[in-house]
Amino acid sequence: MHRSGARIDPVAASITFSKADDARIRERVGQAAKKGSDKASSFVIGAIPPGVGPDALDGISVREIIRSRVLSLSTLRALCFGKGIEGDKAIRALLAAIAINAMSRADADLNLRANAHLVENEAPNLVLYKRFGERVVLVPPTIEESDKLLSEAYEKASSVAGVDWHGQTLNVIGEPAVLSNADDTADGE
Repeated sequence: MHRSGARIDPVAASITFSKADDARIRERVGQAAKKGSDKASSFVIGAIPPGVGPDALDGISVREIIRSRVLSLSTLRALCFGKGIEGDKAIRALLAAIAINAMSRADADLNLRANAHLVENEAPNLVLYKRFGERVVLVPPTIEESDKLLSEAYEKASSVAGVDWHGQTLNVIGEPAVLSNADDTADGE
């Protein structure tokens, strides 16, 4: 069975290392050298063009994709953090705001995978399911509204429950050989 698919690399479509760079990078990441391989694809970088030829027989086609998320308020109510009634409420509201923020950001990005973009039939909606079969359809919050909600929820949880989060800093230093060996030119151009 063959699969059609693709991968877009934001740095460049093609990355080919010198033998020295290839050996140095393999040593650093603990990967054994492969005979005659100096392609970045062995490090899972570089683009893979979509294939639709005879070797790509089972492309995926779907009529409908339904993206849904659930935020269970009853599950949130069951969480206790030992911060008293008001403190626990504030922390639950913070968790809900984090989830709503993530949902808003996910709705803003329609890419499922490389070269597979969603085309919406209608605007996204938010459904609040209440008791006895009642439900309310709401307009989903924008990223800006979700950011504001998250900021307010954090401030409340910080003042009422002592939540203190300054974030985690992750410093990423890229491999200079990747950028210096990147090539985005198409074959024959």
